Amino acid sequence: ANSGLLDTGPIVGYGVWVRYVDDTFAVFDTKAISLNNFVAKLNNRFPTIKFTYETEHNEQLPFLDVLVIRNSENKKETATLRCIPNDSHRPFQHKMASFNFLIHRFLSFPLSKERFEHEKNQIKDIAKNNGYSVHLIDTLIRKHKFKRALFNSTTFVEILTIRRLFRYHLNLNSPAD
Repeated sequence: ANSGLLDTGPIVGYGVWVRYVDDTFAVFDTKAISLNNFVAKLNNRFPTIKFTYETEHNEQLPFLDVLVIRNSENKKETATLRCIPNDSHRPFQHKMASFNFLIHRFLSFPLSKERFEHEKNQIKDIAKNNGYSVHLIDTLIRKHKFKRALFNSTTFVEILTIRRLFRYHLNLNSPAD
């Protein structure tokens, strides 16, 4: 499982680690660690497994049955800068739903600092254009980051469910002789 990579301490530089059976898709910062060093560390950490790699060509990399294409835009062409306006008579949770979605999505992608700021500014522009304060977006981003940090640092303990067995005895339901 993937947990072995993290259980023995982090390997600096990786941002995405996706595994399916015996194929692994990793994205990492080559400024923090070179590709050869990254693979060497993996092979040293797991001596019974031989890691090999493929690099992208023309910003494309085949993985399983999918061709992964590097693209700077993470939105559909039909995406708009509209959401429920602040002065609308809708429940507050409904108004925040689109911002929560956008923030969750952009925090889920491994983005460069420049791309991170670009995405954050786009969300702030959407907020301004629809009558919201940009401080609201900063607050929502902090909230999402806190929830993610809390989720990643909390050990979830399975709650023990007590089950009782009640036996059915046919003789107990019959009138006594």
